[in-house]
Amino acid sequence: MDVLLTIILPAIIIILIVVLTIFIRKKPNFKSKGVLSSVNSDPITSNALESERVQESGITIPIERLPETTEIDEKSLFEITDRTVIARITQTIPAIAETATQTIANNALKSMDVYKAILPSGETLAKSKDMAGAVRGFSHGN
Repeated sequence: MDVLLTIILPAIIIILIVVLTIFIRKKPNFKSKGVLSSVNSDPITSNALESERVQESGITIPIERLPETTEIDEKSLFEITDRTVIARITQTIPAIAETATQTIANNALKSMDVYKAILPSGETLAKSKDMAGAVRGFSHGN
């Protein structure tokens, strides 16, 4: 029992010291938590906006344009610089849009009347070109 206390107690103390030093170093240096300073609320010139919008290869959102009451957690903001991650995100956007479009179309088809032709087994559709008086067509709706 004494051996466990001599090993576990110093290990716990060392872990606590490491965690506290990491916490103190990562603590933001803001005087007022969650409030932007008055330096950021100065009027923004159009040249500054253009230089912020057009950077290397992306669109930026200038934080200065947000109201002062907006709380920004600096720890949760980070920039993605890995080109493979950016490429994969860019490739998923069309797939997400297509999936959303298909979902909307499927829901629309479920909610409206769709006519279905049921053919008996072994029967085929007649070719309207060969039939006298037969026409092809479709309706645009209203």
